[in-house]
Amino acid sequence: MPYTYWVNFRCSVPGVQVMMTENGSIVELGTLSLLASRSLTDHIIDLEQAFITPGFWDSHFHLLEYGRSLRRLVIEPNQSYQSVLQAVQLRAALESAPDSWILGGGWNPHHWQHEPRATDLSAVSMGHPVLLFSHDYHSAWINQEGLKLLGIGARTSAVPGGVIERDVHGLPTGVIRENQVGWAVSHMEPPSLEDNIRDLTEGMRHAAHFGIVGVTAIEQPESLFALQAIAEDIWPLKVEVMLPHHTLSAMEQMGIRGGFGTPQLRIKGVKLFWDGALGSRTAWMKQPYQGDAQHRGVPVMDLETVGGILNQATRLNLAVAMHAIGDEAVHQALMSLASFTSDKEPYHRVEHAQLLSDEDMPRIGAGMALSMQPVHMIDDYPIAQKYWGDRWRQAFRFGSVVRQNARLLLGSDAPIASPDVRLGLWMAVHRAPPDQPQAVWPLEEKLSPAQALSAYTLWPAVTDGRRSGRIQSGYTADFTLWRHDPVEMLTQGTWENFEVLGTVVNGHLIWRQS
Repeated sequence: MPYTYWVNFRCSVPGVQVMMTENGSIVELGTLSLLASRSLTDHIIDLEQAFITPGFWDSHFHLLEYGRSLRRLVIEPNQSYQSVLQAVQLRAALESAPDSWILGGGWNPHHWQHEPRATDLSAVSMGHPVLLFSHDYHSAWINQEGLKLLGIGARTSAVPGGVIERDVHGLPTGVIRENQVGWAVSHMEPPSLEDNIRDLTEGMRHAAHFGIVGVTAIEQPESLFALQAIAEDIWPLKVEVMLPHHTLSAMEQMGIRGGFGTPQLRIKGVKLFWDGALGSRTAWMKQPYQGDAQHRGVPVMDLETVGGILNQATRLNLAVAMHAIGDEAVHQALMSLASFTSDKEPYHRVEHAQLLSDEDMPRIGAGMALSMQPVHMIDDYPIAQKYWGDRWRQAFRFGSVVRQNARLLLGSDAPIASPDVRLGLWMAVHRAPPDQPQAVWPLEEKLSPAQALSAYTLWPAVTDGRRSGRIQSGYTADFTLWRHDPVEMLTQGTWENFEVLGTVVNGHLIWRQS
């Protein structure tokens, strides 16, 4: 097999001018003298002075939903109530198929004067059923036509772990939460296999434009089925799948174990929920929400149930990813992990760990992995202050997690937040958006630029058992191309020209800025 020689680049490894790759791996690093041994069949790729880092891995990504979001109605979290209705009206006017569903997402009601109403959506949707996911995907706003099609009425009971919001007369307002959202989606006409293949492929291609070489994908079985049907020659990224925890028994019966699959697609583990989300006020709290002395969120699991899931998954060498956002949910997750931490795979992990109390910090230690998403800090800042009061200062504690010698894995939670790795790095280091000069989140929880880079590259690779995350011989040829050294840009606090130029997976340049 011919070698590929990568030349004319910069990297953090001193003295390296040429990188030689073969069959998806880095074979050798050296000076220009390496080129003397090349043959006529070898390839040379000029990187035009791009700066190379190990490839970025997004450790929390909803791949199918991200692909679908690219063709749905996009609502920005800061949009007004009236502008959302206008956007729905415009989309309805453009819909050619009568009675087809209008789907979209991104609304955030926390600056609106009142909660969303089904009647308002129906007034602008021209007879189309409408379902709009909230910005955190833990709530949905449905119009009257949609409620009727789904069979949600005055006498409809919520599913376990679900919420149907009602008015003073007991009628559905049009807002549903948590498990009721999943129930509603499951009762709509499912997309075809071809639709899912298209959306997954587009989702991967778009993710590659951010320098992402692979994702830990939180998916349903339909996604895994479609991923297997995608031809290898159009496969852009590496994908490790986390399936719902209720699939454990089926996987055990079929003999599936952790790591089952190929280097491009493998089953990593399962996902479970301890609670809901901050924006929907369903995150499980130790103390009540501000302004509501009776409300502490929505607990979804208990220690006994989670213990059984952890036991079964560990037998199968499958990692368990535990969604926990409120401080009580994080406490319960850490308690459940106390007897399941180890220095080898599978690394069970806490997903989000958004509100982490001082009393629970000592429960985090070596052998524990926490998957967190810095970009959420942008939209969650005003909401956290509103609902959590002074507790908001104990959110997004990246620095404390690293000081506990735990494995910090950074990601985006796309499409709930942007998969732009530049934003993730920036928020982890500066604790404020690029357009704000002063930190808005406590600076003692910031990461150094080098730590932030490792949390997207080396630490996920080590945790997941991949030989990647380093520019080094014998490691996978997955890397991200930058206009400038990202560590230097973050150190200087310079957003201008902080750009990704290309993405290389298995030694193939799958995207490059034109």
